[in-house]
Amino acid sequence: MTSSFWFQGEHTEIDVVEQFGLFGKNPEEKMLMLRNTHYFPQGWDTDKATPQRWQMPTSSGDKFHVYGVWWKDEKTVWMYHDGQKVAELTPGGPFKESCAVTNCSVE
Repeated sequence: MTSSFWFQGEHTEIDVVEQFGLFGKNPEEKMLMLRNTHYFPQGWDTDKATPQRWQMPTSSGDKFHVYGVWWKDEKTVWMYHDGQKVAELTPGGPFKESCAVTNCSVE
């Protein structure tokens, strides 16, 4: 079982958290906040990912957690856990994508 929170445009993606329920092979991962950005203007084969892990003070299933993101500008994405800034990511390319409900474009 996975619990994830992400945003995906036509050429970019921000993974705020990708968490898994039962950790049979890697039980230590229940303590990790897995996050990432993806930049793929020429398709997924050329994806420039920036995966990171942050050690949480408690397990993902021990209590209710609040995850957050601030897409600050085209070069900066901040990640939050329970109201605390825990990471600053620099995407693999300029995050200048803007979207309306039915139309996305890259500047």
